[in-house]
Amino acid sequence: MMHWFEGPLAAFDTETTGVDVEEDRIVSAALVVQDAAGGRLRVTRWLVNPGIPVPPGATEIHGLTDDHLQRNGRWPAPVVEEMPGRWRSSARRDGRWS
Repeated sequence: MMHWFEGPLAAFDTETTGVDVEEDRIVSAALVVQDAAGGRLRVTRWLVNPGIPVPPGATEIHGLTDDHLQRNGRWPAPVVEEMPGRWRSSARRDGRWS
């Protein structure tokens, strides 16, 4: 019997301006897909300009500064629109991750 960690795996992670799910915003996200144990990792990363100042406590955790996000981050709407397509393109037709 195959264990869950031996098959295709996908992970999604975010960094935010805080921990309040109603008010805080995403500043970075990543999707990591692995076909099988020991397989090649495919990584997609997004850097987002949240449009608001990043609190010092959040910057202390993830290291993303207002200046860096303003210069290099994308606006949130296009990033959020892109994410589901990236997730779908990572899944094979049989529903397994590829």
